[in-house]
Amino acid sequence: MDRILEAYTKSRFFQEMIDTYNPLVIFLTGSRAMGLQREDSDYDICMLVDVIGKPDSSFPDNFLQFIHKETGRTLHYFTRGLQELFINKDAGREIDEQDRYLWKALIELGFDAEPLYIRDDFRQCWEKIYENRTLLAKASLYEIYYNYDIGKICIIMARNGDWFPNKDLAYALMECAAVLGDTPTEEECSRYEWLKRSSINDKEAFMAVPEAEKQGYFAKLRALGDLFDDNPETFEGYKAQADQIYEEIKALFQPEAEHAEG
Repeated sequence: MDRILEAYTKSRFFQEMIDTYNPLVIFLTGSRAMGLQREDSDYDICMLVDVIGKPDSSFPDNFLQFIHKETGRTLHYFTRGLQELFINKDAGREIDEQDRYLWKALIELGFDAEPLYIRDDFRQCWEKIYENRTLLAKASLYEIYYNYDIGKICIIMARNGDWFPNKDLAYALMECAAVLGDTPTEEECSRYEWLKRSSINDKEAFMAVPEAEKQGYFAKLRALGDLFDDNPETFEGYKAQADQIYEEIKALFQPEAEHAEG
């Protein structure tokens, strides 16, 4: 845990969040959890609560933010219900296109979803989620590829040899790592972050990426698409396992119905 997060978890503001909303878990997500942060990146913090469905407006959303006085870094809160960590067959949420980047980070739980707080009665369930985070990522990413077409455009681009500014590329490459089990190095993460940033702010530099580097990214994305296409039974099996995990968690812990939308 870095010094900004450590200072925040010891602050009265953090304790007030716990006292007010009684969350199950609070953990780091977004670019910092995935290793795609810049030095000045904000901190995206997920507060997981025990409601069925999507939490309503009585819970904090990304408009709630705190500023670290010394560095000016911003901490944003996002609230999610327990179901929102799952999108497999009969379990989980409907996808909201407006928050799909955060959502993809959530289902992957980053590559090291750093828990800042765990409620005592949910500790066993969190351990089950965290231990199976790779399985949940595989099941969920397969589902959104086939049923929601999220991330699919990058695979189509790679298969066609197309290259154009698209910040989704950085996330897609991290998804390749999550599914293929190829943990990116610190240098690769830094390069992916540069791709994400440059596709928005410096498109000329993005377009000048060396051809060999482009082909390496295309190869990773094609491998991911081929794995999904060639192994549907395997990934349907992952979805079934993810459903079973969800059912086991519900048996251990029943979320409350109030304060949920829909």
